[in-house]
Amino acid sequence: MKFASLGLALALTGFAAPAAAQTFAIDNSHASVLFFAKHFGFSTTAGRFNTVGGEFTIDEKDASKSSVKLEIKVDSLETNDAKRNEHLRGPDFFDVKQFPTATFQSTAVKASGDTFDVTGDLTIKGVKKSVTLKLKRNATGEDPWKNVRTGFDGELVINRNDFGVNGLPPVVGPDIKLWLSLEGIKK
Repeated sequence: MKFASLGLALALTGFAAPAAAQTFAIDNSHASVLFFAKHFGFSTTAGRFNTVGGEFTIDEKDASKSSVKLEIKVDSLETNDAKRNEHLRGPDFFDVKQFPTATFQSTAVKASGDTFDVTGDLTIKGVKKSVTLKLKRNATGEDPWKNVRTGFDGELVINRNDFGVNGLPPVVGPDIKLWLSLEGIKK
């Protein structure tokens, strides 16, 4: 009886044990996937994918049980130049008619405080490669509509040639930096 009373008292005072794993659906209107590519080495051209979906599960007790699943609609890419957008959507680059989505599925998560190394399979243009995404948790809390939200920023550099996205090799550099900001709503 004493233990039950102690547990109730701790819960009421906010000292309850951390919650088990929580799953968050990515809120596309508050998610960004940006990419940066060198143009002849003179400048860096930026673009973004406007449609990002998926979910992430966070296990506060054991980060290795956490996971991330992303789906990016490649045809939603935008670089502020209609001609370039169409070229990037074509067979020289993403070939969106045949490969409309890029995906990331985590295979391992390691945490150090609010920083996470998320290793997983990145699939672009039908080619799957293991990569490690570095994520930093921004905050977790309740929004004005009583939804629990959490968000992460992260980045990774890939070699586009590894994924068969190899059009215009003298113009576009091989290394592409990806920067992500993901906000999720608890399911």
